Amino acid sequence: MRIEKVSSNVPDILNAFHVLGTSHQCAPVEVRERLALSLPEAGLRAKRLTESAGIREAVVLSTRLRSEFYVCDAAQGLHSRMDSFLRAHCKIEPEHFQPFFYFLNGIDAVRHLFRVASGLDSLFAGEHHARQSVGEAFEAAVAAGATGTTIERIFGAALACGRRVQTETKLGRRNLSLGRAVVELIEKIFGSLDGRTILLIGTSPTSDLAVQELQKVAAERIWVTSPDPQQGLNLAQKLAMPESFVPWDHFPQAAGLADVIIHASTSERSVLRRKDYERIRAQRQRRPLFLLDLTVPRGIDPALHSYGEVFLYNIDDMAPIAACYARRYEEEIRETEALIYRELERFLQALQKDPLSDTLLALERQLERIRQEQLAKNRSSLRDLSSAEWEDVERLTSAITRKIFCEVANELKQSAAQGEGMKISETVAMVLGLI
Repeated sequence: MRIEKVSSNVPDILNAFHVLGTSHQCAPVEVRERLALSLPEAGLRAKRLTESAGIREAVVLSTRLRSEFYVCDAAQGLHSRMDSFLRAHCKIEPEHFQPFFYFLNGIDAVRHLFRVASGLDSLFAGEHHARQSVGEAFEAAVAAGATGTTIERIFGAALACGRRVQTETKLGRRNLSLGRAVVELIEKIFGSLDGRTILLIGTSPTSDLAVQELQKVAAERIWVTSPDPQQGLNLAQKLAMPESFVPWDHFPQAAGLADVIIHASTSERSVLRRKDYERIRAQRQRRPLFLLDLTVPRGIDPALHSYGEVFLYNIDDMAPIAACYARRYEEEIRETEALIYRELERFLQALQKDPLSDTLLALERQLERIRQEQLAKNRSSLRDLSSAEWEDVERLTSAITRKIFCEVANELKQSAAQGEGMKISETVAMVLGLI
């Protein structure tokens, strides 16, 4: 369900805000893992967008459920620049991924971010980890120097909305998550978990939630391991289960005894390949084995599904359980949608009262107009340039105008904080012929 169309007039500055991406709702895990990034990589990718694609501001969000590029840019040719960036830096052909991508701009992009940060666009509606992921992606982009005034305001409002959803709604306080769903899925295979041995690989918020739920049904049979020994030991101690820690070099023996193996680490390494399973298969005497890979990219070889005794599932296989939860708490989801609607309205109204918004948008358009005029004027003298060299010129001039814009925007922002925003804004607008 989507929230109703906002009644407020949409400030022009939001028309420069866009999101290009894919998620669990429109792409399978096989597609999403091609775009997956670690948090440090996401920050660097955002910075590279501003440098090589001439994007003014950017945030890259990459989780097990989605890969999204949030950009703020009013210059021409955004689609072609993004396509070139995907080819050069993500090593994908955009036309092949077109069926899985969505592109939103303006208020639709802002609304989407509010829903993502509030957990309503997650697999499990209202889960708290969604807001944490948005916040971490935003902080990584800020640290990389890829953000500016507009994106900072939009993301700040979206995160504030997510905080209110968590603390003020029934759905937020319920905090539906993957943990309970993991137990339900395992029980569908084995029935009761009494006497079963469960081996958890890796440390992450997901693994914490899974163990907390599993402790309720099989605490004495949970083992924890990780390629990073200290992380695995820390998780075991945090859960008051230090004796459950299994050193990584003992993983094959533990896997040979386990009935259930859950992979939920943040590591991108492969943890269970076909040849690994072949080595422990004889030890297991072909006992049934439940494998649940909650990571993207996947760390358990999908080929293990071909073994008759293996029940292999990934994050997308949790969708039917998530759909049951959504039907069960439909009224709470509607109440949460209403809160997001009100928060979005409030944000738009605050933006309309900001004297800097129109000036910044007009400034960006003026700089882009000057850039395009100068390129056109000098095109004949640069006619010997190759296509690649011309793209370099485009990137260079975009970077120059972006630098000018950011310098002026930062000065305006500081002036506004001192109560002189209106005066300085009008002066800049007059000097540049914006008003």
